[in-house]
Amino acid sequence: MAFGAADFVAGLVTRRTPVLTVVVISQLSGLALLLCTVWFVPGTAFPNAGDVGWGLAAGCAGGVGLALLYLGLAIGRMSVVSPLTALLGASLPVVFGIASGERPAALALYGVGLALVSVVLISSAPEHAANPLPPRAARAGIAAGIASGLAIGTFLILLAHVRHEAGLWALAAARCSSIVLLGTIAFATRRPIQPFSAPLRPIVLAGLIDATSTALYVISTRYGLLSVVAVLTSLYPASTVLMARFILKERMTPLALGGMALAAISVSLIALAR
Repeated sequence: MAFGAADFVAGLVTRRTPVLTVVVISQLSGLALLLCTVWFVPGTAFPNAGDVGWGLAAGCAGGVGLALLYLGLAIGRMSVVSPLTALLGASLPVVFGIASGERPAALALYGVGLALVSVVLISSAPEHAANPLPPRAARAGIAAGIASGLAIGTFLILLAHVRHEAGLWALAAARCSSIVLLGTIAFATRRPIQPFSAPLRPIVLAGLIDATSTALYVISTRYGLLSVVAVLTSLYPASTVLMARFILKERMTPLALGGMALAAISVSLIALAR
């Protein structure tokens, strides 16, 4: 629920504020929260070099994925971009596991197949929102969602290499690398970060919620299987879609709603199989 709420708030702000400004400021606020709370979380150990390295690498992938996600939410339809990103982000670790020698149960493979079908239904079904988008903008949003899903899936794979007890420290390292990377991109592309002309309150709020949701994800992996936690977390678009439906008055066709239902079934099958 927290992941979806952060995406909704940041997606709205990005519609009127440059995406790099939103991501960098939100990442800074999230880093501040992590540094303030990491000392008080029971069982958190100081990281070793390996933890920091995996965290830095994960931060680069996660920062790019977050920027692409916010861009997709700003230019496309939230009820399409968010589920598309989540499904690809959840499917990539499954593909990586199979390539690494894992042999998931048949039920998990059925879930992956249904997920692919649901992606087609969600992304191809026409949506009649209160303010219809031009076809080019809709396609650009879908492309950003696909790229974001691949980057976020990479983030989850890299973060899985961090020791559980050093997870929050690794998240702080990940925030640092994403801030440096995105700041460098902003400088290289001559798109300066403009904190004083941006709506700081919603951006900071999105960053705090995002950091909280990521910390909850890492903590939950201590008590449950990573594969189960990851696919259950990928249900976060439900809150984004609900907020878009009731706040932005976005309406989805029966075909798109069927795709959403199929996506929920596919994620459940993957979770039950493990």
